Amino acid sequence: MSKEGLRSFIDRLYILSIILMAGCSTSILDTSVDEVSFMLIDVGQGLSQIIVQGNEALLFDMGPVDAEQEWKTAYASIGKPHISSVVISHRDLDHSGGLHFLNDEITWSGKLVVSRWEDTVFLRRQCSNRLRPVWFETIVQDDAVEFTDECSIQCLWPPPIIDETVPVPDTKTNFYSIVCRLTHGNNSVMITGDIDSVAQRFITRRYTTQLRSDIVVIPHHGSASAVYPLFYGYIRPYQAAISYGEGNSYGHPSEEVLAMLFHLSINCVTTSGSGSLLWKSNGFYWNERF
Repeated sequence: MSKEGLRSFIDRLYILSIILMAGCSTSILDTSVDEVSFMLIDVGQGLSQIIVQGNEALLFDMGPVDAEQEWKTAYASIGKPHISSVVISHRDLDHSGGLHFLNDEITWSGKLVVSRWEDTVFLRRQCSNRLRPVWFETIVQDDAVEFTDECSIQCLWPPPIIDETVPVPDTKTNFYSIVCRLTHGNNSVMITGDIDSVAQRFITRRYTTQLRSDIVVIPHHGSASAVYPLFYGYIRPYQAAISYGEGNSYGHPSEEVLAMLFHLSINCVTTSGSGSLLWKSNGFYWNERF
């Protein structure tokens, strides 16, 4: 090859490298509007999940108030999308405490989605750092959570009729925790809050094969109370995820949950072991980023 030919070849390589670098982004998402991302944020001993499509996001729980830095770092890593709604599965502070750091600097519509049986007065107090209005939408079993046209979210629990005082007492918040199934094309995620095995039994009886999901977030940080094998047998996930803090005083995740997942041949990942967990869906399969 002549010197002129070699120089021309090098110039073309240089131009190509510039084009490729221009396509890079500091956001770990950098997705098209056709893709949906699901992140289980590492908030220690708590729970927070975020769904993102394009520049729109929907949150499921906010984690504890002392995880502000970890939550904001994860939120920044996905490009700080506009938050259309925040779903709070139940009012326990390891799920709702993070509402404190949703101030007016974060682009959020102010919409809170909660169970029909939740204490909205308590949750409004958790939003004290936001000066703009906060408003509520309530859901129960079989309701849809509004997000985008390509991403459907169905509420599977709590039931529309209960024999309890309203709001439900503190001893029943886990049992009536919101459960939702996210679907994008052929892909799906089961989001379970803190439900126990009794709630799992009711859900299993109602939905059976409709529970089938690729990914399941294990309820209550992997507590032994979350063990009902038939529930997971109908979900038939290829992957289970557990959010918990290393060395927590509750002993989460329990040996019972880990043994159940092992016997059902379900791969398990954790925030304690891997940090925040991210899956990206193109509607046909999931890409993992952890």
